[in-house]
Amino acid sequence: MRIAREIALRFLGAIQFLTVFPVPRATVPYEEAMPFFPLVGALLGALAGGLLALAGAGAMPAGIAAALVLAAWLLATGLLHEDGLADVADGIRAGRTSGRMLEIMRDSRIGTYGGVALVMATLVRWQALSELAAKNPWFILGVCAAAGAVSRGGLVLLAAIAKPAGTGMAASVVGRVPGWVLLAVGVQSSVAASLAGWRGTAPILVGSLVLLLLLRAWYHARLRGVTGDCLGAAAVLVETYILVVGACLGSF
Repeated sequence: MRIAREIALRFLGAIQFLTVFPVPRATVPYEEAMPFFPLVGALLGALAGGLLALAGAGAMPAGIAAALVLAAWLLATGLLHEDGLADVADGIRAGRTSGRMLEIMRDSRIGTYGGVALVMATLVRWQALSELAAKNPWFILGVCAAAGAVSRGGLVLLAAIAKPAGTGMAASVVGRVPGWVLLAVGVQSSVAASLAGWRGTAPILVGSLVLLLLLRAWYHARLRGVTGDCLGAAAVLVETYILVVGACLGSF
């Protein structure tokens, strides 16, 4: 009973941290909820994929359906990761010290680079969803679930293999992710990736891993570590990559 209660609290904690859906009770800190990040991401993606498949089965144009589904998907997350992408785009720049970049990233205002990064990430995901709208409904569900799960799992993996930068909220977890959490996240992410079909599993997992390793190298070279904004930006980029892969693959 105690184990079931702990599992439930961790799952609810992941919902509370990653979405705007109300959780009517106290849960756990976000670092304890990390084992369920891919599952919650998969549920978000599956919900978006289901809406897109329904819209595609009707008379709604693919572009409009994709725009509405993407808007709902982003609103459900509270734009949590998009905020990180904007901060990273604004802050990390050649010619700046790591201290100055961290200072800019803590600023809540969005600059030109951050705005352009958000627009580009939104446009690419919209176009990918527009292409997916005409595919097999199960394929749509699988790709969207994989995008939601692997991107959130990638966030945890990056936190595990990186060093902390600054003193923000992520400093308490970056570089300190337990091995069993990585195992749980890896299993969930792999299962979710397989939902995109046998042609999609390897490109999704291998490509996402390569992208995360490149981001880690870049973050460490510029910031000497990783912040919460860096993790959020990574989640957006991995999610975008997987949707593009899905759009290019075709249906079952």
